[in-house]
Amino acid sequence: MRVLFLSVFLVLAACGAPSDEVEAPAQTEILAKPITALPAPVKKPSLSPQANGKKFYKKCIACHLGDGAGVPGAFPSLNSGMDVLASTEEGRTYLVLVIYNGLRGTLETGNGTYRGTMVRQAGGKSPADVADVLNHILNDFYPDKDLQAFSAEEVKSINETHGRLRGDKVLALRPKVGGSKAGE
Repeated sequence: MRVLFLSVFLVLAACGAPSDEVEAPAQTEILAKPITALPAPVKKPSLSPQANGKKFYKKCIACHLGDGAGVPGAFPSLNSGMDVLASTEEGRTYLVLVIYNGLRGTLETGNGTYRGTMVRQAGGKSPADVADVLNHILNDFYPDKDLQAFSAEEVKSINETHGRLRGDKVLALRPKVGGSKAGE
């Protein structure tokens, strides 16, 4: 038993570090060293308004589809009636508020009746982003119409004037055109 104990002791003692090995610096020495330079933040390349609007529209595609046709009974089309809305001050206000606040309730259009909810889409987006996506929709789906482009200033002013609204309050702001709801 003594021999076994002595053998184990000698083996363990032989595994120790040689005396000429350098010790690691104390933790306080590591923390005391100043940081000389931080990496520069990565700046995203800026997109043209057209490219930015197309990028933002990718969120819309899930419900309104790539061609803006929507899904009958579920999601209204964007390629029918938005030109009428975008041609009046009330309609432009409504379109901006839909993106900023969402929409809830029964929406009646010339393409059918839609009951449901659209969540707000502008969280974290700038007024320029909202203007870009609205202009993308108008330019893409209404190329032959002479429609006034949305500006970041116009979008910002509308949003600041009306603030956050519930989706049903936004729906109530949908303008009437020619005695019927816009888009009919």
